[in-house]
Amino acid sequence: MAQIFCGDPCIPHQGFTIVQDGRNWYHLNVDGKPAYKERYSLVEHFQGGVAWARDRSGAWIRIDRQGHKVKTNTTNVVLDD
Repeated sequence: MAQIFCGDPCIPHQGFTIVQDGRNWYHLNVDGKPAYKERYSLVEHFQGGVAWARDRSGAWIRIDRQGHKVKTNTTNVVLDD
């Protein structure tokens, strides 16, 4: 089993905790299970249902609570494609 490192601070925020497994970062839900299957090189806490994440190419993107890439406006409102 892989060793998981809990981010600093390791405190759930809006029902999710940031964890690292090797070089992969992702969120755990309140049940302690991965919130999504995708893995990122870095993730931030969710704010208003979206979080900043750095993908494998190094680009900063916004993801929803299912790990899907989303577009937002400057006030963090998710925009339709």
